Amino acid sequence: QALRIPLCPSSVRGAAMQTFTKSSFRQGPKLQHGADLGQAAQSRGIEFFLVAFVDIKGVLRTKMVPAAAINQIQKSGAGFAPAATWHNYGPHDADLVAIPDPTTLIQIPFQPELAMVMGDCYIGGKRVDQSPRWVLKDQIEKATKKGYVFKTGVEPEFFLLSAEGGPAISDP
Repeated sequence: QALRIPLCPSSVRGAAMQTFTKSSFRQGPKLQHGADLGQAAQSRGIEFFLVAFVDIKGVLRTKMVPAAAINQIQKSGAGFAPAATWHNYGPHDADLVAIPDPTTLIQIPFQPELAMVMGDCYIGGKRVDQSPRWVLKDQIEKATKKGYVFKTGVEPEFFLLSAEGGPAISDP
């Protein structure tokens, strides 16, 4: 007998999909650099932010911040232990902080009271040069100076699962 483990309970899945497909939610306009995230939270009904960055191994690291604290986080950053982020720092180093970039703000469509914002990494007030976001920004600047337009894309990967089948992930 195959063990069947749902990805999420059907009651939650149904509710999430119903919320996701509500036509009432619309992503707000893109924010500009320096925009006030606290003000955006009030006007858009955001209760929590996921302040995020990608570590050197491509792992998305996040810290959940209540909207009431986002203005302070926007100034001083969300703290992370740098030794746990693969950025070649030890436990003796100062905290890595991710300063949120308002231009990256997105609300989660099926849970609009939650938003995600990418952050730029700093330790001791200095940028973490090996952070993938800084590497990308530097490459964009170099390409622009040479007259190129730097374009990126995503490579979506997914699994096709069958509700009727066993634990198989793909066709045999």
